[in-house]
Amino acid sequence: IEIDLASNICDLAPQVFQVEDVYNSYNWSTGSNVNTAEFNQTGSYSLTVTNEIGCEASDSIYIEIPDEIIIDLIAPDSICQNEIFGIATQNAFLEYVWSTGETTQSITSDSTGIYSITVTDDFGCLGSTNIVVNPFTELSSIKDTLITALGNNEQIDVSSRSSGNPISYNL
Repeated sequence: IEIDLASNICDLAPQVFQVEDVYNSYNWSTGSNVNTAEFNQTGSYSLTVTNEIGCEASDSIYIEIPDEIIIDLIAPDSICQNEIFGIATQNAFLEYVWSTGETTQSITSDSTGIYSITVTDDFGCLGSTNIVVNPFTELSSIKDTLITALGNNEQIDVSSRSSGNPISYNL
């Protein structure tokens, strides 16, 4: 007998295996007694079949169920104009393909926007995600919020990430 995979191992659903439906009886190590069986845990499984004259045959298979692909991206929430920044995955995968065309675990850029990545794990399963990098909010756009939070006649010193020079605002 030969046990064949009848479902995609990457779809994270229980894995369905089957043998030809030509035997009189089927006895899977899981207790199933039909020509197909579902497995949702990594492990070794066996099947014994019996034909119409009582002859038996056995086969076994080791199934490794992959974990769900989770891609944790590290990137700034916002960047200053022309600031070079990096985006990286915290997880190790077999292959990486970024929306920029790069095929490394991390990329650098100086543009805001949406960056997407598709990864391939050791099972050949694909996963993808994206991240949005926004432009840094101008100080003038948050001035009203600061006035409300701090009150009038207050002073706040702000340092630019790109220049490091302090700028004083009187509210």
